[in-house]
Amino acid sequence: MIDIHTHTARSKEGPGLVLQDGVTGWIDAGSQGADHIEDTIAVAKTSPEQGRVLINIDAPASCRRRHHGHRHADVAAAKDAIARNREYIAGVKARLSRDVAGPNDSEVLRRTQKWPPPSTCR
Repeated sequence: MIDIHTHTARSKEGPGLVLQDGVTGWIDAGSQGADHIEDTIAVAKTSPEQGRVLINIDAPASCRRRHHGHRHADVAAAKDAIARNREYIAGVKARLSRDVAGPNDSEVLRRTQKWPPPSTCR
């Protein structure tokens, strides 16, 4: 079973836990932004099953900032992180919910679309 929306890479124990449930491949759905993406990449690299991650356009998803989703969207930092980690970054997450982006959801989406998606599909 492949789970395409997890937060498995939040901890080094995550991949083993989902493997016990029969998950043989997973995608972490944007637990980290560019400033901490290396943490989730490290979990994916050491996972017993195939793991990939989405990079959150904003700062770490665990930092819930009401109506600030666009203020922390550092496109240049995200591009650099993607370039360094193309093998593990499967795409970009833009959280367009009322409690995070508020009325700024179109700006978050605009910034998310500023680069082509990672070209590696493994």
